[in-house]
Amino acid sequence: MIDLHIHTKCSDGCNTPSEILKMAEDLKLEYISITDHDTCQAYFEIEKNRKIYSGKIIAGCEMQTTFKGLNIEVLCYGIEYEKVNNWCEKKFSIEVKKRQVLEEILRGIKVCNDLNIKYDKDVLLKSNEVRSSSNILLMEICKYEENKDKFPEDAWNNLEVFYRKYRSNEEDVWYIGERNIFPSLGELIQLVKEDGGLLFLAHPCEYKIYDMDIFLKELFFEHKLDGIECYHSTFTDEESEFLVRFCSQNNLYISGGTDYHGGEVRKGNSIGIGTGNMNIKTDTIKDWVNKVKII
Repeated sequence: MIDLHIHTKCSDGCNTPSEILKMAEDLKLEYISITDHDTCQAYFEIEKNRKIYSGKIIAGCEMQTTFKGLNIEVLCYGIEYEKVNNWCEKKFSIEVKKRQVLEEILRGIKVCNDLNIKYDKDVLLKSNEVRSSSNILLMEICKYEENKDKFPEDAWNNLEVFYRKYRSNEEDVWYIGERNIFPSLGELIQLVKEDGGLLFLAHPCEYKIYDMDIFLKELFFEHKLDGIECYHSTFTDEESEFLVRFCSQNNLYISGGTDYHGGEVRKGNSIGIGTGNMNIKTDTIKDWVNKVKII
């Protein structure tokens, strides 16, 4: 069994890298990859505590980028993590992230004004933490019960729904906008491939896309990504089957993982098994695992 999509405290997860290694060892996972958002910091701790886990580790990172106005994420495997981490620290510095969050908050304030949604402007503008703008907005909006009638019911106090269904949907009023701090997909491909790494589109069924088949064909025609994350804790069997079939028909590699964060993020999702619906076999990655470096 494998899990190639795991987060730690180095980004938005709740466990330390060492705790993740212990959990993976207890489950006897054969392969894992820690894929924190826009950082490889976890691997410096792993260097010191590698003996905790007897299985194989594929150095990874989940990077944010855009394609045709849609904010997407790409899983990068077999990377030179020290080099990629240095690159990320320049591209995603605290100052750059704060500036981006402020721009997104200002867009959110305009929507609140248009919909007559109550909020405290000082709270929104004085947040100095590098947090998701969606999280900051949602927490403030949900402080006031009178906003319920003016806000999407399924997104009330639900960050995952708010971000994926509304903030990432360019046809919705809450659309976050194309994030100009993100590196281009071309930049990511060059960075990862020059050291023999591979790139996979992360959790495509989480993006609000009208026609998935057309979207995937356009993406893989324009950019030389290597594969797709076909197994994910939020996917139905039908969604995974569609993605596996697409990969087979287009000579693409297959990957999968739980997207484990711990805590309240994706509540009920566990390493290796997701919500109890996952058991990704090692054979899933047999076509490409020997092409990347293993830690």
